Amino acid sequence: MREAGGRLYSKGAAILKMDAYPGSSVCDFTVEKVYQGNAILKVNGKWRAVLAAEDYDGPRHLIKKGARFKGIAKLYHEDGKFRAWIKEVVES
Repeated sequence: MREAGGRLYSKGAAILKMDAYPGSSVCDFTVEKVYQGNAILKVNGKWRAVLAAEDYDGPRHLIKKGARFKGIAKLYHEDGKFRAWIKEVVES
């Protein structure tokens, strides 16, 4: 938890408030399948997204089937696929 302006913020919210990652948001991720070079994630319990190895800046031990974590991410469409770029893991 971080304090700013008399309010308490989670680590992810504090980072976003400082505009460290413009255009990003805090999302819940669940790893569904792991392939060589990418993984299939469930985002906020609603959507499936592809996570490429180069789009993940976090601890490797979290990319295992069934793992759950919160991260600061940018979600985007590329080549007809929904993708996630996880910039930082804030809670595992």
